[in-house]
Amino acid sequence: MKLARLGLPGQEKPAVVDINGNYRDLSPVIPDINGSTLSDMSWASNLNLSLLNIIPPDTRIGMCREYWQAYLCGLKLLGPRRRNWQSHPQ
Repeated sequence: MKLARLGLPGQEKPAVVDINGNYRDLSPVIPDINGSTLSDMSWASNLNLSLLNIIPPDTRIGMCREYWQAYLCGLKLLGPRRRNWQSHPQ
C-alpha cells in the first residue's frame, strides 16, 4: 500500500495510490498519516478504494508530517552507505 499526503502546505489530505496509479482521498477514513495511523493499520483491512474520491493528479505531494527530519537525514546518510555496501563482495 502506497500512502501519500496531498494538497497545499498545511492543508494536506491523506491519500492512497490505487492499482491504476490514482490518488484516493483517505480523509474520510483517517485524519492524517502519522505514527498512530501507521502503527495500527486496522483501518486498512476492509478498505474499498473504489468508494474513495480520486484526487486530481496535478495536486501537490506534501512531505510526511512527522519524522521528516529523520527522513532527510536518512537520505543524506544512505548515499555513502549504499556505495560502500555495493563495493563489498557478496
